[in-house]
Amino acid sequence: MSINAENISKNLKNNINVLCFDTIDSTNNKAKLTSETSNDFPGLIVARHQTAGRGRLGRAFYSPKDTGLYMSLVLKVKADSLIQNLQKTTCCAAVAVAQAIDDLAKTSTKIKWVNDILLNNKKVSGILCELVCDKENIPKCIIVGVGVNLTTSNFPEDINGKASSIGEVDPNALCAKIADNIIYEYENIEKNLFMKTYKEKNICLGQQITYEQQGVVHNAKAVDIDKSGSLIVIENNRKKSLSFGEISIKLCK
Repeated sequence: MSINAENISKNLKNNINVLCFDTIDSTNNKAKLTSETSNDFPGLIVARHQTAGRGRLGRAFYSPKDTGLYMSLVLKVKADSLIQNLQKTTCCAAVAVAQAIDDLAKTSTKIKWVNDILLNNKKVSGILCELVCDKENIPKCIIVGVGVNLTTSNFPEDINGKASSIGEVDPNALCAKIADNIIYEYENIEKNLFMKTYKEKNICLGQQITYEQQGVVHNAKAVDIDKSGSLIVIENNRKKSLSFGEISIKLCK
């Protein structure tokens, strides 16, 4: 079934504006442009194909036509809250996406800090959160970009063996479920309702990890995730908080 705005709207619990495109460079890019001239939040941008899909840390997100779900949800920033914390938003969005996939694809996904959704230890979904400010540099909205591999195969060489797909799922229903889940988690983000599930699903906790900072590779053990979404590790018998970056995990046998 092909994805389209009408079918997405039929599955949505929230009344939000949906724009669906056949081919687009990036749903996050389009969401940013749309947010600059609109105050209609939340809003949803969806595409059947991305020519320049983006992930965290400047990476690309492989987005072939009609084999994945590519969407961006635009959420209004609340000035009286800590919602500007993109990392925390990413964590709550990860729970929203993982639970939507599990519900509709009948899977049991896991999460790798901070934003990767895994199935059988392979990445099936990624999340990119971006803050948009107005002309006075005041935070205006947060864009939550989500990519999910549905039936994608023949991945590029750099991710072949590391990425997988969730299988045949109605993309319209999944898109709506993800959007509704994110809106709920985001509206309640300050209550940290998502954190229990985020920790339970996270494959990092209790594991030996490596991470790189300023060209130096560090070895540590991941022991917790704090309320801001930072990863707490023990390195050289001292606790340390990682608020950004990429980690590699050596799974305990």
